[in-house]
Amino acid sequence: MNSRSKLVKKLDKVFSKFIRERDRSCLYCGKKENLQCAHIVPRTYLNLRWDERNCITLCYRHHLYWAHKDPLEFTAWVNKKFPGLEEYLNKKKNEHVKYDKAKIEELLEVYLDKVKNIDRLYD
Repeated sequence: MNSRSKLVKKLDKVFSKFIRERDRSCLYCGKKENLQCAHIVPRTYLNLRWDERNCITLCYRHHLYWAHKDPLEFTAWVNKKFPGLEEYLNKKKNEHVKYDKAKIEELLEVYLDKVKNIDRLYD
């Protein structure tokens, strides 16, 4: 059996892979190398950590040296690119959600399946 912390780490990895494969490139510059999953609302808000609407793909440069270094500009860009998303995220981040081991295992299976079948999104 996996400990909860190991399951969270594994889910983070699979979820990140799904987001990067879903978007296929940096949504800011279009680059296809060194892609990362960027959370709009920090993943410390557990109820948004694995919410697909809270994550986008950015290249390493734009994730670390733009989104993290200039969060006001990043937020303005997100709000322009994804109208209505800010309202959803603000509402959702204040909801209390508990992720027990069974729920994390369930999400892990969901995202393993999504990664396995990602090509169907583009057929």
